[in-house]
Amino acid sequence: MIELLRIIVNKLRKQHNRFSARGELKRLCSYTGPTACVFERAEESLVTNFSALSAAEKETLLRLCPMSKSLLPDLYAAERENFRFYLSPVVPHSLNRLVFSRGITSFRTNWWKGVLHAQGNTVCSDGVMTLPFWDERSAKDKGRWSLEWLSSFMGEPVAVYAESGYADFNPPVPAPDLRSVAAWYAEWIGEGGDLPHLFLNGYSGVIDTAIAQDIVCLPAQSQHADMTVHLEKLYAPERFDTERFFDYFDYNLRPVASRSGLLSHFVKTYFPGRQDLRIVDCGGGAGFNLMELDFDSGRIGRTLNVDVSFNNILPFLRCRNAFFKAGDTRHRMRIEAAQDHAFAEECDAVLFLTSLLYVPRELLEATLDRAWESLSPGGMLVVLEHAKSPSFTRDSHCMFTVDELDGVLGRYGRIDRWHCQATLPLTAEQAHGKTVYRVVVKG
Repeated sequence: MIELLRIIVNKLRKQHNRFSARGELKRLCSYTGPTACVFERAEESLVTNFSALSAAEKETLLRLCPMSKSLLPDLYAAERENFRFYLSPVVPHSLNRLVFSRGITSFRTNWWKGVLHAQGNTVCSDGVMTLPFWDERSAKDKGRWSLEWLSSFMGEPVAVYAESGYADFNPPVPAPDLRSVAAWYAEWIGEGGDLPHLFLNGYSGVIDTAIAQDIVCLPAQSQHADMTVHLEKLYAPERFDTERFFDYFDYNLRPVASRSGLLSHFVKTYFPGRQDLRIVDCGGGAGFNLMELDFDSGRIGRTLNVDVSFNNILPFLRCRNAFFKAGDTRHRMRIEAAQDHAFAEECDAVLFLTSLLYVPRELLEATLDRAWESLSPGGMLVVLEHAKSPSFTRDSHCMFTVDELDGVLGRYGRIDRWHCQATLPLTAEQAHGKTVYRVVVKG
């Protein structure tokens, strides 16, 4: 009976806090002048009220956001429109207030520092950024923003709304030395102009140089010709699809917000005091997860991003070259499917982040066995997969059931399970049927 009452009280408390926070958001957004509310869900990523903007400012926004034809169908007539990503370009110094909702996956990482610095540029000099914070205990347990952490780089808050967990800050001062993929991307697209041209300029020379320096590896001799033909078609001016160009970055950058937080936590938890860690990411796309982990932890020695798609080579190099000198081989890329990778180099961690499902089932155990053998003592195998469910339609035919995942990973030892949106360990019962990180440590 006591346990039942405790559950009811906790649910009522959570419901009160949720409505209180919503009411605070509604009040904060009722101010005159343009206001933006940032949410994380794809269908409401960046809800904006630009009714106060001039026609010229709206045209500038449309110019800076070439994907607006499909994503901003009627910006002039509507007061609220959805952007797909919180790093979508917004007119500089156009907002009186920028509000981040408590629903975002707000880890204390360089990624989010980069986001806040980038979006701070959209706020007027006398405007404010309204940011959520958690009490010190919750912030520590879940890796969330605390008032102390925000104040460390945002400055002291202008106002604090303690009951709902929000605080007003002036926009942060520029931080040119901040190393973050989010900051790089925001600065890059913030330049405006012909972004595809900036992206494509001299791309073949950039790729050829990276191959010569062993930064990008094409294991098969025939791949170079195949890559050249593929990229010439993909990047041909008459066929270049600007909307797909931005969709690509949206798709590849969005997961970094949570993954960088969890991976940094795993480095601290499983490798206390260790430096020069060697990490392989199988199916890592453009390698943004590994670079962000390097910037956030400062403890990475070298990484290898194994991915099968030629499409990821140029984004990987554009980001990598923004931070590392020519010839620096700390971050490398290998164009290869995970099941074909030999795992010949010893490493400290192998990651499969929503990519293990693409390994053919008949090759799954052999692939994981090679990955496991490549791990140094104390190394970790990290797998993130969505548990098979009727709610998933894409890739449902190759998704794993919980029992399948636990069975194939349990062969190597105890499985630690972690919440995918907070630094919280979970029991097998708590994790059942949910999307969780599974970590197996080599004894």
